[in-house]
Amino acid sequence: MNLIDCYREVLGILERQGKKIGRRAILETALKSLQEDLESERKPFYIIRAPTGYGKTTFSYSLLLFSLPDNSYFEKIIHVLPMRSIIEDAYKSASSLFGCNVGYQMMDSSRDPFLLRHLTFTTVDTFTYDLMKLNTAKIWEIESHKRHGYDYFTQASVLLSAIVFDEAHTILENKYMAGAFLTVLNVLLKFGTPIFVMTATISSGYAKQLKKRAKDEGYAFRIIPEFNEEIEDDFFKRERNKKFKIRIVKGHPLEFIEEGKINLIVVNRVDRAIKIYKELEKRDVRSEKLLIHGRFKSSDRNRIMDKLIELKKSGIPYIIVSTQVIEAGVDMSSDVLITDFAPLSSLIQRMGRNARYEEEEGKIYLIDLSYLGKKASLPYSNDVFDLTLRVIKENSKDDELNINPRIPREYQFMLDKIYRNIMYKSYNIEDIILNPFYRAEDVLRELKEEIKKKGAFLREYPLLLTINGEDVPISEYILKKLLDIYPGSIYCNGKPISKEDIKRIKREVALGKKRVLSLEDNVARKIYNDRFGLHLEGQ
Repeated sequence: MNLIDCYREVLGILERQGKKIGRRAILETALKSLQEDLESERKPFYIIRAPTGYGKTTFSYSLLLFSLPDNSYFEKIIHVLPMRSIIEDAYKSASSLFGCNVGYQMMDSSRDPFLLRHLTFTTVDTFTYDLMKLNTAKIWEIESHKRHGYDYFTQASVLLSAIVFDEAHTILENKYMAGAFLTVLNVLLKFGTPIFVMTATISSGYAKQLKKRAKDEGYAFRIIPEFNEEIEDDFFKRERNKKFKIRIVKGHPLEFIEEGKINLIVVNRVDRAIKIYKELEKRDVRSEKLLIHGRFKSSDRNRIMDKLIELKKSGIPYIIVSTQVIEAGVDMSSDVLITDFAPLSSLIQRMGRNARYEEEEGKIYLIDLSYLGKKASLPYSNDVFDLTLRVIKENSKDDELNINPRIPREYQFMLDKIYRNIMYKSYNIEDIILNPFYRAEDVLRELKEEIKKKGAFLREYPLLLTINGEDVPISEYILKKLLDIYPGSIYCNGKPISKEDIKRIKREVALGKKRVLSLEDNVARKIYNDRFGLHLEGQ
C-alpha cells in the first residue's frame, strides 16, 4: 500500500470503531508529497500546519501502517508530545486500534524503553535524552557506572525512525525546550532522519529558521499548507461558515457564564482555578461542574475525564474550570469560552475548545489581566504575553477581535508580529552527542555541567509528590510553600528535607534520578482531596 491507501485504511479502522473522521486535505497533501519524496530518495522535513481538532494523529497512524510491510524508508515512528497526560491518552487510543504495535516511554514510566514498537509515544524530555545516548530507563545505572545504559542502541533506535513532533508550539514557547529542540533537530538532520513538525501556530520567522537548517543538510523542506495557501475540505467548509464573537473584557470569569449552556473557563494558574471553582460551587447555578488542573492524581484525573465523556454524551449543560492542561489532548467543545489572556499560541489552542464540532457560532471572552501588573503574565514570559495583548488590542475594534480561530490564515499575521524577533539558539553539545567515542557516562558528565550553568536543560522539571501511592506533579514554588507551612513533614526518599535541599533535588531529577517526595498522612489529608486536587491553605 502507498501512504494514501494507508491513510484511507486508518479512516476505515476509526469508522468501524465509531470514530468517523472525514478526509483531511492537509494530511492527504502531506502524505502524497511524502510518497514522492521517499520514492525519489529525498529526505523529508515537513511543517504540517493543521488547525486544532483536525485529527493530526491519523498522520502517524498512516506512517505506522506504511512501515509494517516495508521498513526500508524508516523502521518505525516516534510521536513526540509535550505533556505526560496527553501521552497516556494518545497511547490508550492508538493501542485500542493497533494493539501491541504501540508503546510509550516517559522519564519514569515505560512500555517501550528502547523505542522498538512500530509507534511509540514519548515526551520531548525523554526523546532528547534517548537521542543523547541517555536511556531514561537505565540512567541510574549509568550514573552509578554499572552499565553504559544501552547508549548506542537507544540512539540508533531514534535515528532509524520517522520523528513526529506534535503540538510543537508548546516546545517553541519555552526557552529551555526550544534550545534543546533545535539541538535535537541539528543531530537528526545530520543523519537524514525523516522529520515532521505539526502545529497550528508556527510563525513564519520560526519556519524560516527551520528551513535554513533543513536546506543546509540537503532535505526536501515543505510547509503544508504554505502560509498564503487556501485549503478546501469538509473541515474548512464547516469552519468557515461559523461565526465567532471574541470580546476583550475585564471582570471576574463567573460574570460571563451563561446558564443552560456548556461553559469552559480557562485560567493560567492552579490556585486561581481552585478559587474560582470554589466560588462557583457556592453559586446557585444549575449545571454540572468540573475542575481540571495538573495537580490531581492519575486516578482522579481519569475519573474527571470519564465524567466529562459522560456529560458530553448526555447533552446536559455543564461548566468546566480548568488551567492550560485543557489546551491539548482534551476533545471537548464549549458554547461559551471564558479565558485568561495568554500568549497567542495558547489562546488559539484554548479557542479550539469552543464551537469545535457542528455548532454554527462560538462565543469567547478574553479576560484582560492587566490590573494584576507584573503578575498578569504568570506563568508565561512577560515579553510574549505583553506583545500578544498589544497586538490583539491593535487588531480589535470596540474590544472585539474579528477572526476565526480555526482558520490559520486569519490569525497568522498576528503570530508573525508577536514571534518575529524571538529566536533561540541550540545548545553547544551536538559534537558530544555525535561523537562515537563518547559513551553514556561521558555525555552525562557534560550534561551535569550544562545544568549547573543554566539551572535546567529542557525545562523546569516538575517534582513528583507521592500521595496515597500516586504521584502528583508540583513546582518548586509549591514545595517551598509546603515546607513553610509544614516544616519537617516533607520527605525525599524517606529522609526529611528543608528548603536548602530543593536545588539539589531538582538537579538530580533533571538528570533522571528517581526522587520520591512524600509527606506525613495528616498533612496529605489537609492538602489533597478528590474535589480540588492538591491545594494549599487559603486557596
